[in-house]
Amino acid sequence: MIAITCLQFPRLAYQDACDDNALFIAHAREDMPRLLAEVRRLRALLAQQP
Repeated sequence: MIAITCLQFPRLAYQDACDDNALFIAHAREDMPRLLAEVRRLRALLAQQP
């Protein structure tokens, strides 16, 4: 996956959106495994439901 955090020209994104994207990308290495673990946990709980 290729992510662009800021576009210089033409101006296609606002700086605030670029900042949010940059923060997401910076934290993704830690956040995504946690998110996937939570999805697996919730799926396991649902699988136990009658």
